[in-house]
Amino acid sequence: MAFYQGKLYAIANDENLLVVNISQDHSTGDPQVSWIGQIIKGEPWYPVVLEDNTMPCKKLYLVESHGALLMVRRAIWCRVPGPGVPGEVIAGVSGFEVFKADFEHSRWVKVSTMGDDQVLFLGRRCSRAMSVSQYGLSGDYIFFLDDDEENCTDYCYDKENTSFSAYDMRSSSVLPACPSIFWKCCNEMRLAAWLFPEDR
Repeated sequence: MAFYQGKLYAIANDENLLVVNISQDHSTGDPQVSWIGQIIKGEPWYPVVLEDNTMPCKKLYLVESHGALLMVRRAIWCRVPGPGVPGEVIAGVSGFEVFKADFEHSRWVKVSTMGDDQVLFLGRRCSRAMSVSQYGLSGDYIFFLDDDEENCTDYCYDKENTSFSAYDMRSSSVLPACPSIFWKCCNEMRLAAWLFPEDR
């Protein structure tokens, strides 16, 4: 979900963009969902096992950047056991595509860059875009966490520790994570989160 220009939006797994109207319950005064409407109809793709026994698993994120609402599609390329071979689906490298919401034409428009000043921080609970030129940093990067939902069963990891990585929009490549920052990857793993300084 994302709060954008005074409205609450949600992205469905089929990439439909939904607007959620919140009203007040007259008897209790509590907020309640009074209406959900579709704003953009997505053109989803579904995971298919390829000839090399790899399969993309999808995650979607909503984030506002420079006054636009972005959908980020993350494909986690997984290794799948061959036919009749027992084993687990193992998560591998991630790839990203970024789309901007075109509200006038009710569609997603693919973008190839976010600009030299913008960086995206993606998380399952919260995502955010930030301007980084004031810190002397380069933009057009996506920082992302290995922050799967608890008891995720789509795939598993072949390593004991997990961390974060960065995706370079210009070269379409993933940069290695910082080796000194990691956390345990196990059944009791809780979601990691980005922490930002207070806006001034």
